[in-house]
Amino acid sequence: MKNFSYQEGIFNSKWLSKFMNCWFFKGEKFKIEKLIYKTFLSLKKKFNVNGLLLLFEVLEQLKPWIGLKLHRSSNQRKSQIQAHPVILTSNIQYRKAIYWLVKSIQLRKEINFSSRMNNEIKGIIFGEMTNSLKKKKEYYNYAVLFKSVRKFKW
Repeated sequence: MKNFSYQEGIFNSKWLSKFMNCWFFKGEKFKIEKLIYKTFLSLKKKFNVNGLLLLFEVLEQLKPWIGLKLHRSSNQRKSQIQAHPVILTSNIQYRKAIYWLVKSIQLRKEINFSSRMNNEIKGIIFGEMTNSLKKKKEYYNYAVLFKSVRKFKW
């Protein structure tokens, strides 16, 4: 059975619908879609570029290339779980990027949702060190750390 993903109405994008699905609180889908479209409209007014293109640019900058895969054989205890760096597929890369973007938007201190999302997207595009970029860097550092531990067995 093939999984069918909902594509939202205006842009017909699978990843935008996944981004919108991360924001659902008690069935407020229409409200979330309205806020995201309002944010895209304000980004279009400021930069004269489609807001969806800016979102995809942000996701491209946030997506990790390597990740960690936890491995435990049947005779090992919990303390003996090993982490191995692996190259991630594009679906996992985009999911992690969306997750980091959503969490960093939630942590921002602005009053309304559209200004938080606006400022987070602008910060990533203009190269500021935002919370989501810190998460990406931290994730990459963990993967490099476990790569060196695996390579040099002490």
